[in-house]
Amino acid sequence: MSKTLDNIGSYQLTVTPVAVPAKAEIRPVLPEFIRIPSKGLCPWTGLSRAKIYQLMSEGKLRTVCLRKRGATRGTRLIHLQSLLDYLKAQMEGGERRAPRQRRSRCEERPPQTLPC
Repeated sequence: MSKTLDNIGSYQLTVTPVAVPAKAEIRPVLPEFIRIPSKGLCPWTGLSRAKIYQLMSEGKLRTVCLRKRGATRGTRLIHLQSLLDYLKAQMEGGERRAPRQRRSRCEERPPQTLPC
């Protein structure tokens, strides 16, 4: 049920109520690829440039390098979903390490024997 206010050329202006989705329904649109931040932290994850390069060298992120044929330099892009999946896996336990066994102060050093 729209009420026509005015006709301007071929456009009609109306005062039809617009339904706004609830906050829970609004989801941000994520890009498929992101650039490595030049300085500061990644705006999507808060990780530093150094940490992102470390994860890339360990093969934990999917990346692509865009460069012209014959060029030695290019632009490295990170597949954002692979980065988010890695972080999610860390939240769920990820790569579990064996817990460190704590020793009491007495057990830290073997008893010393004095020469006779």
